[in-house]
Amino acid sequence: MNFIIYNWNCYVNESQKMVLSVGADNGIVLTTLGKAPADTQKWMLEPNFVANASVAAGGFTLRNVAANQAIYQPVKPGQQLSLGDDPTPYGQAEYCWTVFSAGFDTNTGLETWAIQSYSRGAVMDAYGGKCDADTPVYFWDWNNIGNQNQKWVIERVD
Repeated sequence: MNFIIYNWNCYVNESQKMVLSVGADNGIVLTTLGKAPADTQKWMLEPNFVANASVAAGGFTLRNVAANQAIYQPVKPGQQLSLGDDPTPYGQAEYCWTVFSAGFDTNTGLETWAIQSYSRGAVMDAYGGKCDADTPVYFWDWNNIGNQNQKWVIERVD
């Protein structure tokens, strides 16, 4: 099952369908969604169960369809996200993302989501709240009021 992941800020404020994609050097960026999503814009959400001494929990590995690689979490916030080089990251915390509700928009009928690191707490963030093609997606601390650029819409495509 494949998904596209829209940035909410671009969707509501710019009326652009900017989606999570793979850019140059395997960096994660926003790109404009065309009539049909490219494979670089499609993501698989694979269950990822992480166990350690104090807690066992899980989330998802976000694997890109075109590259067949997953989004890796930097060690600390303030860095651009990129694809990792481990082809089988199941069970690894640095490839595990949790998804939690960031609100429901009654005008569009869409649920928005924050995509958060399982182990490091930071979330996916469209850098600077921009909606331009190739805007980098950063690993950033969650803003408790939920900045629009930290919210995402996840839609099944096939």
